Amino acid sequence: AEVVGPANAAHSHPLEILPGGRLVVLVRHPIVRSELQLRQALVVSKIQAMPACAGVKCIVFRTT
Repeated sequence: AEVVGPANAAHSHPLEILPGGRLVVLVRHPIVRSELQLRQALVVSKIQAMPACAGVKCIVFRTT
């Protein structure tokens, strides 16, 4: 919630980190997916600042 906000966090969660530092995030609603895609650079920078997460380079969003 601290990275994407409580509303977006309620509709998304990380799944796995793929080779090359691609973080896969499952999203339950297309509008949330769109908002997270627009804010991807900010979200990635917040994730990279977290312990052991500096290797995350980008986010791949998948709608469930």
